[in-house]
Amino acid sequence: MRDIRLFYYMKSKKNFKNSVTKQQKMARIAKTLSWIG
Repeated sequence: MRDIRLFYYMKSKKNFKNSVTKQQKMARIAKTLSWIG
């Protein structure tokens, strides 16, 4: 039971990290586009 919870915790942590980097990437692209436009 505890192992499963730990697994999901690590998985959600990883997903959170990925979403943060994705947001940063999108923000950088938006900044570049506004700089061009």
